Amino acid sequence: MSDYRQDPLAGEEDLQELFASAGRRPEVPPEDLAAIQAAARREWEEVVAAGRTRSRFVPLALAASLLLALTVFWWRRTEAPPPAPPPVATVELVKDGSLATKVGDALAPGAPLATGEDGRVALRLAGGESVRLDAGTRVRLVSGTRLDLEAGAVYVDSGRPAGGGALEIRTSLGSVREVGTRFEVRLESGGEVALRVRVREGAVSLLRRGGAEPVAAGEELRLRRDGAVSRGTVAPYGPAWDWVTAAAPGLDLDGLTLRRYLDWVSRETGKRIRYEDEALAGQAAEIRLHGSTTGMTPEESVSVVLPGSGLGYRIAGGTLLVERIRAPR
Repeated sequence: MSDYRQDPLAGEEDLQELFASAGRRPEVPPEDLAAIQAAARREWEEVVAAGRTRSRFVPLALAASLLLALTVFWWRRTEAPPPAPPPVATVELVKDGSLATKVGDALAPGAPLATGEDGRVALRLAGGESVRLDAGTRVRLVSGTRLDLEAGAVYVDSGRPAGGGALEIRTSLGSVREVGTRFEVRLESGGEVALRVRVREGAVSLLRRGGAEPVAAGEELRLRRDGAVSRGTVAPYGPAWDWVTAAAPGLDLDGLTLRRYLDWVSRETGKRIRYEDEALAGQAAEIRLHGSTTGMTPEESVSVVLPGSGLGYRIAGGTLLVERIRAPR
């Protein structure tokens, strides 16, 4: 290490190299430069008062300190911004001409989303849950496990068995916590009922100030504006779920077996699938499909896919019966 007391010029070459290696930097804003200069002047005055002004070390040390301060300041100003948070959802279907959102868009945490009076949207959350928004719905995607519902209705299909859920739908009247299920949460805009929860499969829990209200499959819970709770029953199929099937994303059929397709139809429509006999059930696991159901509801697709596979069907109540097509006598 050079001894500045023996050679007053020792170290100047190193200092010059240090200045040169810093390179050309953007101009310092006047207010920042003034603050740095003021700090350097205060240090200089303290050194002078201590009677050490004859040493060449002092101005060199002050210059080095100033360079270090400038370097740290501009390193902080020019460092790369933090990476963007991962998306919490991807758009799978849009039936709303008023929305700029389109299929394939990734939505960031905190993103608001609102559908028009005739619009519907289907999302796929980062955790794999299918979420659909009915017409006139406003939500905020707070995170991959929480949605804030401000108006309208959302439908959730977690794709998980009971006990595996983590999604929470928060409203001003309480939070609906998934327990692994398919369910609807709706904020009513008028009438005595303020909040309605329908469970198609599995169970949910409505958490509010009065405690927890469990809702099981086939149940409908109604929270009145006066705080009273009433319950009813709801079938897993029928008009109550028509908007949900209308908002179902299309299914890619290429390479899919007929049985897998019919399992999807059952999940979307709530109808139970039956086969004419065990032999036909076995064949359904072997038949391979092609094409897509895009542009059709699940029920509409049945009238195309089954005849295209050489099969017929009948719908009676909550059952879809798959049968062979018989030649007319």
